[in-house]
Amino acid sequence: PYGHMFREARASSMVKCDLEGRIVSDPTGLGISLGGFCIHSAIHAAHASAVCVMHAHSEATIAVSNYREGLLPLSQHALRFYGKVSYLEYCGLFDSAEKRAALPRALGNGHVLMLRNHGPLVVGKSVRECFSRMYSLERACRMQVATLSQCRDPAADLVWPDRAHCEEVAKAFENGDAVID
Repeated sequence: PYGHMFREARASSMVKCDLEGRIVSDPTGLGISLGGFCIHSAIHAAHASAVCVMHAHSEATIAVSNYREGLLPLSQHALRFYGKVSYLEYCGLFDSAEKRAALPRALGNGHVLMLRNHGPLVVGKSVRECFSRMYSLERACRMQVATLSQCRDPAADLVWPDRAHCEEVAKAFENGDAVID
């Protein structure tokens, strides 16, 4: 419901609506966030396999969405997403059909879309898979922000993993079930 904090979320209080934003069931009477609905529904409408769509505004993920190079291969958590993150330039509110259509286009067949200056959108074929991706992405972004905060010259100070190893780890996560220790 619009106005509830995440800690207040319960299955019994979730608002159900159709793809047009018409409320089907609203146990609290609080309605929905139209902005949030526009982002999520654009993906659900375009991708039948998008059972779960998560969008967040954490400090670390927004910070990384602001980096020109985006998510860097600086940690094992980041390698899960190596070569698999799409980016969409900031376009303000998703308040038009044209802007909403840009979301699934930018996501393509991927599962992670970084909205520049805004935060990530993550897709999964289950709540478990989507949460796992979002959790790992948050950790990767926190590690990147922490790492870069200690660098004077990233080109000289950082140790970059070999491309083959980056690709190997990313491939291990293609089915969404691998676990990072």
